[in-house]
Amino acid sequence: MLMVPPLCRSCDQQARLLPLVSHDSRVDYYCCDTCGTVMACEKNSSTVIHVAALLCRLCAAEGWVCEQHPAQPWPHPGCQSPRAPCPVCRASE
Repeated sequence: MLMVPPLCRSCDQQARLLPLVSHDSRVDYYCCDTCGTVMACEKNSSTVIHVAALLCRLCAAEGWVCEQHPAQPWPHPGCQSPRAPCPVCRASE
């Protein structure tokens, strides 16, 4: 794990470590809470690789979005709206 989490290349915000089990023990995964970008970073390195399809950017792989704010995962801060199926992950349901 990096001593300081990487900055997102999309929005320059600090990313957080994701609790994912990687098949490659040399890699940690980070997520930007601001824009939803997922990044892979080799341990003890500052090289960051964006992982576009690792997690759904709408629902963060949870399967639900906010009914009132469909571009936000469910639940999200400041909103009590009910959940709705993610149009990307649950499109076939």
